[in-house]
Amino acid sequence: MKSIKPVLQNQTVVIFDGECVICNRFFRFLIKRDKRKRLKFATIQSEFVQTLIKTTFLNSPVPDSILLWGNGKLYIKSEAAIWSTASLGGIWIIVRILFIFPKFLRNMVYDFVARNRYKWFQKQSCMLPDDNFKDRFV
Repeated sequence: MKSIKPVLQNQTVVIFDGECVICNRFFRFLIKRDKRKRLKFATIQSEFVQTLIKTTFLNSPVPDSILLWGNGKLYIKSEAAIWSTASLGGIWIIVRILFIFPKFLRNMVYDFVARNRYKWFQKQSCMLPDDNFKDRFV
């Protein structure tokens, strides 16, 4: 299988669950505030991401979380959420303060929300990008 990682060279891509209400709200939060258009986006359901996951995780289980591809590395769960928000710049870099909490605690909270998201919010159909930000999707 041909690696797609070179396609992502020098790009920061937020990968989210297009069927999750919370993930979609986070996506809309990011895209609205990313005035410099630093971030690209992809849904975990896309063929592109499925290929990335297969080449990155090989035989490991795919994390059920927001993913962030940046600096040639794949971040997951709380790290992905924090770095995605901090990458907006400006006042948003303050979210890096959350790194004072140990990773296992941050991810415990993240996992609790992820486990219950479909219970708390109705699952929605996979989001399709509108013309205003279609060019921001990988």
